[in-house]
Amino acid sequence: MYAEAEQIKAAAESNEADAAGKITDAALKLMEPLQSEVSRQSRLTGELHTRVGQLESDARTQHMLLVEHSVWDHLALARIKDAGVDLPPIPPLFPPAAPPATSHVASGSTQVNVQVTQGDE
Repeated sequence: MYAEAEQIKAAAESNEADAAGKITDAALKLMEPLQSEVSRQSRLTGELHTRVGQLESDARTQHMLLVEHSVWDHLALARIKDAGVDLPPIPPLFPPAAPPATSHVASGSTQVNVQVTQGDE
């Protein structure tokens, strides 16, 4: 009787182990699409961070070029005016009231003051 009880107990434990294995396999199969999607989203997030960084860098470069161009424009307009030629005011290179740039990267601000003087130098 004890031997028969041990066989029944062993069979029950084997059935429990088989059931646990099947449940684990089913859970892992259900997780595969989710893991794949998480990996895809992580890759896309990395690509977007790279693209945003490049766009921010391009915007800073463009801003500095516009500042440089503005200085040149004011100097050229002053010299043209000295030559007796009237031109309309320089059109703006920047929006009238640009909102402050927001970025996850700390950025400094640059201020450029242009003073055009007339006279003999």
